[in-house]
Amino acid sequence: MLVDVGLLGASLVDVDRDVLTLAVCAHDVVYNGRPGEDERASAAWARSHLLDASVHEQVVARVEKLVLATITHESDGDLLADILLDADLAILGASEEQYDAYVRAVRAEYAHVPDEHWRVGRSAVLRGLVDREVIYRTADARRRWDSAARSNMRRELAAI
Repeated sequence: MLVDVGLLGASLVDVDRDVLTLAVCAHDVVYNGRPGEDERASAAWARSHLLDASVHEQVVARVEKLVLATITHESDGDLLADILLDADLAILGASEEQYDAYVRAVRAEYAHVPDEHWRVGRSAVLRGLVDREVIYRTADARRRWDSAARSNMRRELAAI
């Protein structure tokens, strides 16, 4: 994600790139396969550790807000959130080999979910993404990843 944020945020001022870097590093620091809870716990972790490091409250609040945006993948037009959310979904537009490795890793994370339930849930997630008019919020991300992302997800749906 750091590479992808670097690509999408190349024209940002240094402080915004720094905030995005902190958000990327914190966004999945707590990851127990509990959507929503994990992001909230990661945001709380970021707040605590950044304050302990004497990071300015304004920066801490910004990082926290960005991490929390990964719960709903909504940005309210916030460019930094758009970049973070696009970078979070960049794997969808990766090469077939990278995407397939990602799918295997996600399945392993949810190994406790029976296959039938996994197929139903995963299909719903994929359909929700493929059916979106816009997957990526920034023009650069759309140019880089949209076509491959749709192809990868359709291929996965066909295999399910």
